[in-house]
Amino acid sequence: MSEEGDTGILKTLAPGFAWLPRWARANLSPRILWSLIALVFSSGISIALFEARLSQIERDVAVAKQAAATLASINTKLEVLKNDVGHIRDEVDDQKAWREHVEGEAEVRIRPVKGRR
Repeated sequence: MSEEGDTGILKTLAPGFAWLPRWARANLSPRILWSLIALVFSSGISIALFEARLSQIERDVAVAKQAAATLASINTKLEVLKNDVGHIRDEVDDQKAWREHVEGEAEVRIRPVKGRR
């Protein structure tokens, strides 16, 4: 086709694209245009899915950070409890030793003094 033919067909089918340069009018066939439209459409879908997945990952990270903070708090409280239990265990051991000492002293037999009655 001649250049005037291509321009004429383009003006008839898509008058808004008559301003395109000669190489674009000669090389852009409907197949190439549909391929470009499909490429842009699939790229848009890919970008949208990527952004959706990225926001999901950000939400997952926020949940993981919150869980990590909760676990850190629990670990701190467990350490305090372990120290408290250790002090209670020491106190129980001291009281047990004191009770055994008192019971040992109570079992000492007193001998009667000779000569007195």
